[in-house]
Amino acid sequence: MAEKLSRSTLLGKVASYTEVLEKDSKSKAFIPLASTYLQLGMLDDALEVVSRGVLDHPNASTGFTVLGRIQAQRREFGEAVVAFQKAIELDDQNLHALNGLSRLLLLSGDREGASALIERTLSIKPDDPVALKMQGSLRDTPSAADPSTSTRGETAPSSNAVEVDPPAPIATATIAEIYVGQGYPEKALKVYRDLLRANPYNETIRQKLVDLKEQVDRGAGLQKAPVDEDRSEASELTAGQAEMAQGHLQEEGECLRRFFKVLLREPEGESAPF
Repeated sequence: MAEKLSRSTLLGKVASYTEVLEKDSKSKAFIPLASTYLQLGMLDDALEVVSRGVLDHPNASTGFTVLGRIQAQRREFGEAVVAFQKAIELDDQNLHALNGLSRLLLLSGDREGASALIERTLSIKPDDPVALKMQGSLRDTPSAADPSTSTRGETAPSSNAVEVDPPAPIATATIAEIYVGQGYPEKALKVYRDLLRANPYNETIRQKLVDLKEQVDRGAGLQKAPVDEDRSEASELTAGQAEMAQGHLQEEGECLRRFFKVLLREPEGESAPF
């Protein structure tokens, strides 16, 4: 009875938010509307609403956070990473986005990247329960996330556990920037190189790589020649290499989808941090 009442209440909220948007299509009511659709498990409706909303409000960090949560629920993990990263770029203290991206990195096996984001979250809010739980998980598990554990930190029935290939770590520009801030420029350079190999025509990443290499070389008192090598490496990537990189990413994406197939199972109505 309580479940029906809760669903009825949520449907009432949908009607209210929809009415607001009908009167003002540019309203930010798309954010709670999409979140309510997500709680109801209506993922297609949620995605449609939030996708239109972030187009009208490209600086709405919360909108991109909700988009990331919806895409994670839809098993669109690469897209979810991009959405969470955009939310963080717009608001570097967006705890929900930081936790959402940390969760994806942790479950993909990128413990180092996840740890960096978790530390960043706890520097903003030391008692954040989601970040503390993930930090505890990092301490308690010596290797990649256990496939028998759900994204909510609850143990899934062993009958649902399946063997999957370990997914590759997720490299993002946000992680690179965190490494720079923490004083690990070499790690940041590696992330930028990985990103550039995956997307050789991304001029923004290429320039960040070159600029950071120049800073590192100046700090070490080295010649500028290595910078030119990085610039040359970026420019010499051929269309064939780009196609191979794209194919590799697709394989990794499929691996990641299989990995999360068991992990991302949540009770209806729960969504945080996705």
